[in-house]
Amino acid sequence: MTERFAQLTYTSYDNGAGRGGWQVKDIAGALSPAEQETLVNRVVTVFDLDPRLPDFPSGDDLAKRPARLARERLPDGSVAMWHTVEAGRDGSGRPGNVFAHVVLDRGAPTPGENRPIALWKSTSWLQPYGPDGIAAATLSSAVPAPNPSISTASAIDFVIASMERQAVFRILMDAVLGRLDGGPAVVLRVADHEQAVAWISAVSHFLPQSIAHRLTWSTHDRHERAVLDVANGVDLIAVPTSEALDGGIPGAVVVSPQDTSGLAMPGGRHQLSSGGTVVATTVSSLLEGVLFDPSIASEVLRRQEEIDNRFPHDEARSASWLIAVGFSIVLAEMDDPDMVDFTREAERLIASGFPASAMDDPQTGPLIAAALIHHPMSARDSLGLLQRSYDAGRPTADLAVTYLTAALTDGSWRQVDLSSIPKVNSADLRAIRPQIDAAIAQLCAELRLDPPGMTPWLLVFAEVICRLGASIDEFYDILAAIDRSAVGLVPTLVGKGPYWPREVPVTAVRVPIYAQLVLPRLAGANPADLLAIIPGYWNLYGVPMPTLESPLSPPNPTDQDRAVLPYAGLAFLRDTEHPMTDNLRREVARDAIDMCLGAPRNYVNDIDAQALTRELLVAEPSMSAYVPRWTQQAPNRMSGDVLYRAIFANTLDTNLLTSLADPRGSAEMSDVAAAARVRLLASDMYAPLPPTADLLWMLEATLPLAARFQAQFAPELAEFLDASLIAIRELRRPWTDEHTAVESRLLSQNAGRDSAVARQLVRYVDARVLTEAWTAGKSYLGETEAHRLGTKVDGEAVIARLALDQLRTSYRGPLTVEELRDACWPILARGTAGAAEEFFQTYRKSGAAWLRTNIPEADVQRRLNR
Repeated sequence: MTERFAQLTYTSYDNGAGRGGWQVKDIAGALSPAEQETLVNRVVTVFDLDPRLPDFPSGDDLAKRPARLARERLPDGSVAMWHTVEAGRDGSGRPGNVFAHVVLDRGAPTPGENRPIALWKSTSWLQPYGPDGIAAATLSSAVPAPNPSISTASAIDFVIASMERQAVFRILMDAVLGRLDGGPAVVLRVADHEQAVAWISAVSHFLPQSIAHRLTWSTHDRHERAVLDVANGVDLIAVPTSEALDGGIPGAVVVSPQDTSGLAMPGGRHQLSSGGTVVATTVSSLLEGVLFDPSIASEVLRRQEEIDNRFPHDEARSASWLIAVGFSIVLAEMDDPDMVDFTREAERLIASGFPASAMDDPQTGPLIAAALIHHPMSARDSLGLLQRSYDAGRPTADLAVTYLTAALTDGSWRQVDLSSIPKVNSADLRAIRPQIDAAIAQLCAELRLDPPGMTPWLLVFAEVICRLGASIDEFYDILAAIDRSAVGLVPTLVGKGPYWPREVPVTAVRVPIYAQLVLPRLAGANPADLLAIIPGYWNLYGVPMPTLESPLSPPNPTDQDRAVLPYAGLAFLRDTEHPMTDNLRREVARDAIDMCLGAPRNYVNDIDAQALTRELLVAEPSMSAYVPRWTQQAPNRMSGDVLYRAIFANTLDTNLLTSLADPRGSAEMSDVAAAARVRLLASDMYAPLPPTADLLWMLEATLPLAARFQAQFAPELAEFLDASLIAIRELRRPWTDEHTAVESRLLSQNAGRDSAVARQLVRYVDARVLTEAWTAGKSYLGETEAHRLGTKVDGEAVIARLALDQLRTSYRGPLTVEELRDACWPILARGTAGAAEEFFQTYRKSGAAWLRTNIPEADVQRRLNR
C-alpha cells in the first residue's frame, strides 16, 4: 500500500561528487519519477519576499526571515506543499540561493486533523542557510508538525476583530465557494504574508475539514507567478498590495481588505474595488449571524466539523450545506426569536444539495425534513439527490415522490436527459395520482393540438412514471389512462426527426409502453410507414423474434394484431442479420398471410392486402402452394399478381399449378384453374391435349388473364399460346381485343422461335384440332402469296411449313393438286373473292410445283396415277 506522505528538498548545492547546481538534495518516503519531476517543476527558485536578509544575517535575522508556503493540487489528484526560504549563497559563492522543503500528500485527512495552513511557521520545516547549513540539512521520516498558534479559535478572533473585516470575509467566502464550484480563482491583496496567512487560515477553518483539505492556496506571489498559479489551478492566491495588478489577473477575481462597502444580498453581486464582482450567496448572509458572537461561531464550526465527519470521505457535500447545518443546530439550541431570519436562510440551504445519506442520518434527517416543508427542492436538485441515493443503495421512495411531484409541477421532466432518471421503482404513485392525472390531461390536450410534436413526449412521460413507480399494477393503470386519452397519437413517428427528441434514444422507452400505446395504433397506418419499420423496432413495440413455438400470431389475435403483425412478419422474413430456419420462415409467412386476410378492411383494404400478400410470397416463395386455399378464402385480398406470376412467368412449379388447376371454386377460380392447366399443358410436350371443346374453353378463359399480366411469359407458355392463337383463328372462334393484345406481345417474345412454336402446333394436329391438310394449305398459300408480291413469307405460314416438316414421318396431308385445293379452300373462304378467283386461275400449275418440291409422296402418287 502506498504511503500517504513523501518529502523532498530542493536547492543549489554541491553534493561532494563534483556535481553542483540546482538539484534534489534529499528524499524521504517513496516518490515516483513522475511525482518527483512535478514537485521540482513547481519549486520557486527566485525568492522575492520582504524584508530581505542582510549579507551577513544574525541568528535573530534568520529566525525572523520570511517564508513562502503554497499548497497545490497535482495532476493525479494528490496535493503538495512547498515551503521556501532564502538560503544565502550556494557552494560556488553565488547569492540568491533558496531552499525548498516539499511535502506530498496522497491521502484524505483524518478526523480532527489540523488544517493544512497550520503548518505555517512549523518548526519542523527545514530552513538551512548557507552551504554548510544546507549540507547538514537532512529530512526525517516525519512530516512537519502543525503550529499550535494557528487554530479555529485564532481564525475566529481574526475575523471577528472588526465589522469591516467581517464584511470582507463574507465576500471572500462567497468568492472561494464560487471557486470551489468551478468559478474563477481568487486573488487576495494583502499588506504582508502574515496577514495573508491569517486570511487563508480564516477561510480554511470556516470551511469543513473535507473541503479545506481540497483548497489550494499560496501565501505570497507576485503578478507573474500569480498568473502561473491560476493556470495551475490554485484557488486562493495572496498578492502584496505593493504589486501592481493593472488589468487584473486573467481567470481570477481580486478581493481587497478595503472591500468593506460592497456587500450584496443573496442573489445579488458583491462589488469589489478592483472593478470585479462576486455572486452573493446565502452563506455570506448566514455568516452575519455566525459572526455575531465568538461563542456562536465556535459552536457552529464545531458542529459543522462533527457533521462533516459523519459522512464517507468520497460522498460529496458542499461547504454551504455543512455551514447551514452547523448553524441550524446552534440556532435550534439558542431558540432566539431575533435569529429566526437566519433559521429560514439556513433551512433554504439545508433543503438543497444535501448528501444522499443525510436523509437517513438521525441528526441531519429531521433538519432536512423540516427544511423541505418550507423550501421544497427543485426538480433538478431532487433528481440529483435521487440519483446519488440510488447509486449508494440508499432508500429512494420519498425522494422519488419528491422529484416526480416537482417535475410534474414545473414540467422539467421534458428538459432532462431521460437516462439521468434512475429506474428506482420505489415511488408510491397513489400518493400523487391527482398530479399524475392532471399531467396526463394536460399532455393529451397538447397532443390534440400538435399530434406529431407531442407524441414522443407522451411516451417519454409514461417511461418517467414507469422508472419511478413502485407498483407495476399502478403503473399499468396509469398507462391505461394515458391510452384512453391519447387521441391523435402518431405511432409512426417513433425515432423519426424532426419530432423525436435527439437526446432520447428510442430504446430508453420500455417495451410495455410501446406495446400498449404504439403497436395497436399502427393498425390503419400508411402501409409505406409500416413497411419501413425494421425488426428491432418491432421487437421494441412488443413483437418478439419468431420461434417455432410462437411464430407470429398470438393465441387470440385482436383486429389490430391482424392488421399490424403481418408487416412485422414481412420485416422478419426480410431480415438478413437474424436468419430463420426454413420451417420457421414458412410458419411466419403462413401466420402473416392468414392474419392479413382476416384483418378488418377499415385497417387493411383489399388493395393493401394484395400488395402485402404479394410481398410475403416474394419473401417466402415456398408458401405459393397455399395460394389456392388463400385465394378461395379471400379472393379479393390475395394478390392477383401472385397467381398470374406463378402461372404465366415463374419457373414451373408442378405442385402449385396442379393445386391451382383444381376446377372447384368460384367463377374467378375457374379462370385461374384453366390458366394453370394451360401452363401445365404447355410445359409437357408429350401430354395429350384435351378434347377440342374443353381445350378451347380453357384457352378462352386463360387469354383474358394473360392479357392482364404485363410481364414476359415463360418461354414454353409463350410458344404454346402462339400456336393456340393460330388454332383459334383457323377454327373461326370469336376474336377479342384481349386475343390481339396477347398476340402482339407474343410477336416480339417469340421472335426467332418459330420452330418451337411449330412443335406446339404439331400437338394441335396430333389432337385433330387442326389437320395436316391445313398445314399444307397454309404453307402453300403463304409461299405463293409471298412469291407473287415479292415479300417474305407470312409468319403463320412459316410456322405451318415448319410444322408440316415435323409431320412428314406420318404425313396424311394432300398428295394431289385437287387435295391441295380442298385444303386451301377453308383458308381462302375467310378472304376476298378476288383472292379466291386468282387462286383458282393459278393453283393447278403452282400447286403441282409446290407438291413436287415439298411433298415427295405427292410426286410418287402423280407417277402412279399416269
